[in-house]
Amino acid sequence: MRNTTLWCAIALGLGLAQSAAAVLRVSPSGVGSAVYVPYYTVEDGRASLLTVSNSSDQPTMVRVLFAEAQNGQSVMSFNVMLPAQSVWSASVSALADGAKVTSQSSVCTVPVLATFAPGFTFVNFDYAHNHPDGGSTGTARVRTGAVEVIELGALTGALGEATAALDCEDIMAAYVNTGSGVPVRTGQILAPTGQISAKVNVIEVVKGLINTIEGVAIEGFSEVPQDVTGDDYLPRISTPRLGQTTPEFVVDGPNGRLVFASNRGPDAISSLFMRSEIG
Repeated sequence: MRNTTLWCAIALGLGLAQSAAAVLRVSPSGVGSAVYVPYYTVEDGRASLLTVSNSSDQPTMVRVLFAEAQNGQSVMSFNVMLPAQSVWSASVSALADGAKVTSQSSVCTVPVLATFAPGFTFVNFDYAHNHPDGGSTGTARVRTGAVEVIELGALTGALGEATAALDCEDIMAAYVNTGSGVPVRTGQILAPTGQISAKVNVIEVVKGLINTIEGVAIEGFSEVPQDVTGDDYLPRISTPRLGQTTPEFVVDGPNGRLVFASNRGPDAISSLFMRSEIG
């Protein structure tokens, strides 16, 4: 009764949806256009295995971003080019003063993870330099956190074909401007399929234990393609994207819908996760 009363009050304060809008909801099937996996760790002898799956019949590109636990700042991000009906996996392991991610998968990444023999070392650039937040600045802070997986868009044309063929050199070439200054990838990134899922298995080798952390998938996160190649800050799980004809975000929950203006995407996501916990 208290939950129903609470959400009725909020709904009255924000108004109910009256027009076409991007509808955000927690996916009951575990697949969506964005996934939040709330935990990875390499502390106390643990390692974490991240698995990202594409269950659609189209190749697609996703952004994988690791966020540290103290303030959710980015410590590593890159793109993964997933063929249709494919799975990509990577391990997060401890370093003496931090953590790193490595992968043996043949699925391509941008940059190409396989060319970095020791893997991608997590960095403190954001919280120590770009966005200092008053917390610790050492790299020990990267050893525990969360993972954000955001589908940037389905792939077509030569970029889609190279993704399906696992041709990482051609994919890297598609991220280099041609002599005319027009990227080869132009027009080859479509709207997201909404068929992405992810999870983390936290492995305690000494105890022989594996704990599975299922990702929370969001439906309706983005209606438009996002061509992101080197931006370490956006997109984030807090930044859903509206289509050109959708003026506002709507959060769909068990007791109705809440409406948020186009500049309140982070609030819409916060509300979505709150509703999933107390609805």
